[in-house]
Amino acid sequence: GRIQFINSEDGESEYDITRQYIYKLIKKDTKERVEHNITEDNKQFTKRANKIIDMVFDRLEKELMENDKITLSQLSTIPDYERLSTNEIIINNTINLALNSDCVFIVEKFISTITIKENKERIKNIICQNCIQLATSPFGNYLIQYLFQIWKNEDIKEINDIIIKNANFLAKQRYSSNVIEKAVDTYDSKIKPRLIRSLSLGGDILEIINNQYGHFVLNKAIKYMDDKLKNEIETILSNQMAEMTKKEKSKSKTGVERIGKVTYDRQKHRQNH
Repeated sequence: GRIQFINSEDGESEYDITRQYIYKLIKKDTKERVEHNITEDNKQFTKRANKIIDMVFDRLEKELMENDKITLSQLSTIPDYERLSTNEIIINNTINLALNSDCVFIVEKFISTITIKENKERIKNIICQNCIQLATSPFGNYLIQYLFQIWKNEDIKEINDIIIKNANFLAKQRYSSNVIEKAVDTYDSKIKPRLIRSLSLGGDILEIINNQYGHFVLNKAIKYMDDKLKNEIETILSNQMAEMTKKEKSKSKTGVERIGKVTYDRQKHRQNH
């Protein structure tokens, strides 16, 4: 099921894969994955591989589903137990699809229509294993946010645990900061306090305040903070500010001492000469 670069008989470029080849590749065995293997340190290979993946996803959306009489609009009307072939393709390619701007909605639509418990657990496990990658992705973060909307907190406990544990880090990243904002808004009263505490105290508080993304998230979380947490943050900030003031005074004192020593040495040098 791995995509390979091939040379066509009519002399087309080695990374050209015909639609018939892709179709046969996917239809050969629904349990085989359509995968891509991108080498980070080889830009040319990456560019070619991305082109192929785009072709595969385009095929998956526009032709494979059409030939199977299953379009995206029909995912919500045809029971998932009647589209087993499509289920396997989407589940096996969940991460690749979610990281693609044109395909993340395929996963969202699929998740919203799952009734087979096994499939739900499979896709939850896949997302859980790749949670940080998805959250920090330009398009994968939308999938994580979507889960907060359609599934109960207790249904995605493992995913929530990862989000909460890494809340401070994620809040300081461009795309994942949106995930934390969404979590602050949608988490129930049982786990929201954990999220806000991790967000506030899971790292340097001054760092998140000064971060261009983190301070927006923190401002949203403030209204949900209890007095105890606010007092803790205030104490930490006071201590940090006092320590910074102490260091600045120490630097100033050291500077004065150095200036004084240089002046003294010059005067002594002049007297000797």
